[in-house]
Amino acid sequence: MLSRYSFIALCLILAPQQAVVAQTSAHDVLELLKKNTCLACHRVDKKLLGPSFQSISEAAPASAERIALLKTHIRRGSQGVWGPVAMPPNTKISDADLEIIVEWIVSGATEH
Repeated sequence: MLSRYSFIALCLILAPQQAVVAQTSAHDVLELLKKNTCLACHRVDKKLLGPSFQSISEAAPASAERIALLKTHIRRGSQGVWGPVAMPPNTKISDADLEIIVEWIVSGATEH
């Protein structure tokens, strides 16, 4: 459980990142998904090779732990989380793109 001071510190750390995400349109996020080859395996609202972004969003509530886990799965890859197809690592994604994409996912992964 987070202490009150840890919670406040976490909020202060995440606040600037939330501002960047809030200023990013769904169209811009889709461009980032294309740029980082996410759309080779995923779609916004339907399963392709990997789960839809909306399914990922619905799987668990947004939390600092969930955000960290999604970032790790994207950057390092994963296996057996959504079935037999492995998620390949995306080591070339920038920290900024990763932040925007993950925040978009946990915010509902909408196209609008």
